[in-house]
Amino acid sequence: MRMLLSHFVLAAFLCTACTGTFIYIPPDYPPVRWNVRAVQVSIRDERTDAKNGLPIVPDVVMPGGSSSAEVQLRPTFERFVQRRLAQVVSGLGPPVKLEISVVKARAEWFVNTFTETEKALVKLQFRVYSDDGQLLAEGVGLGAREFSSGGASAQELAAVFRAACNDAVDQYLCDEKVVRTLNAKL
Repeated sequence: MRMLLSHFVLAAFLCTACTGTFIYIPPDYPPVRWNVRAVQVSIRDERTDAKNGLPIVPDVVMPGGSSSAEVQLRPTFERFVQRRLAQVVSGLGPPVKLEISVVKARAEWFVNTFTETEKALVKLQFRVYSDDGQLLAEGVGLGAREFSSGGASAQELAAVFRAACNDAVDQYLCDEKVVRTLNAKL
């Protein structure tokens, strides 16, 4: 009985220690730049099962509770992409078109005995075209984030989902091999 009580106290301590707020730290971009003057961005999401909002996280959740869904990207996503592109575009060279297609954008939360967890997985397909429609570069960006704490919330789920979206963009835009391939074709 004493051992069971000590395990319970340890678990309670660990749960208390796990509380906190999700913090997103963006990566540093490499020094290589896209040798283009400007980038026109278009975002395509042809998934028919994507919901317009994130799964609802109730105020009170019980162990075993969960919800997950394929979701649409937030309306602010394109502005984020434009801010990131400003960090990698040289401003010299021809204009290009960047097409981003959503392959997967999933958000979920779940509760077990000790923690409440928010999780997101985002997979984006990127294609860069010349002004005349020639494919210059393509690739995939994948973002996966998970955060466990003592209390799941709608704000944390939104932050985790946003971070996964950002990571998917950064993985593609920061890839020096992609940048070199693109620049060689310009």
